Amino acid sequence: MRPIFWFSVATMLTANAMQLGFADTAPAIKETVIGQFLTVNNNASTAQRDPLQQTFQVRFPLSVITVGDAMSYVLSTTGYHLMHDAQAYPWAEQMMKRPLPLAQRHLGPMTLQDGLQTLAGSDFQMIEDPVNRLVTFRVKPSLGDLYDPLVAPPEPATLTVTTES
Repeated sequence: MRPIFWFSVATMLTANAMQLGFADTAPAIKETVIGQFLTVNNNASTAQRDPLQQTFQVRFPLSVITVGDAMSYVLSTTGYHLMHDAQAYPWAEQMMKRPLPLAQRHLGPMTLQDGLQTLAGSDFQMIEDPVNRLVTFRVKPSLGDLYDPLVAPPEPATLTVTTES
């Protein structure tokens, strides 16, 4: 008989609390029970909230030739894209045209932001447009006048080999 009594008292207290508005102030449940001994978190993961913070590991295929190709490859599943603006960021465009170094053909595990920064190099600063989901790079301001952002970089020298017949 006692269990019925406690059940009745608990039901009345719960009903009174709901009438008084106390039930609305209870903290939101952050976990869902999916089994007898298993619960899952109801919050978005860090990678879901900020795709550039997701951890990745990649071995680039042979079709990826330039640094820009590698950046586009790792961004392909994130919803982000590279912003190509040769007038605003000429040094970044030049960097993206460079061949992908052999040491960077395998990256990770690391965050996507760290991976992009690794591909760009330590002399570049990543610029993110989270609204349009765009990423680009500029030469770090600490390099000062050495790399004027308004002056286009010189084209890389090409070596022409001629054979005499």
